Amino acid sequence: MSFKFRMHSATDLITNSSTTIYTYSDKSPNACKDMINAFFSAFRINLTCDEAFTLLVMMNDSYCYENWLNSSGCGVEGDVDAFVAKVENGEVEKPKWMFEAEAYCEREGSSTGTSLCIIPKKPEYEDLAQKIGKFLYSTHAEEGSN
Repeated sequence: MSFKFRMHSATDLITNSSTTIYTYSDKSPNACKDMINAFFSAFRINLTCDEAFTLLVMMNDSYCYENWLNSSGCGVEGDVDAFVAKVENGEVEKPKWMFEAEAYCEREGSSTGTSLCIIPKKPEYEDLAQKIGKFLYSTHAEEGSN
């Protein structure tokens, strides 16, 4: 099981219009890793983030990857969406061409934003991954709340 967290999202303005900020969250894995390692160290848990989780950044949808594959001549066996899901779930290591596709989309301005994927290496680490996500999104207001 993988947990996917969008690090940047839509921001509502006072004028009732909205804007969307799309950034490449390339610093997110190291920041999250540092936080988890500090937590483990503070509580004398003999474990590192790398032993408990795989952290990676992925595009929010597969359009960028599909576009890159079509223009580069690189091929993926089968459905691109299915392949992306395998990477996000830790079943397949993220290949070099995905990094190239992300860099291309960022340069071209066609990015739909990115998410931090936290992939627990054992089932007992899933609860911590979920709680990290709840913490990251604890500032989000519920729709319709005052």
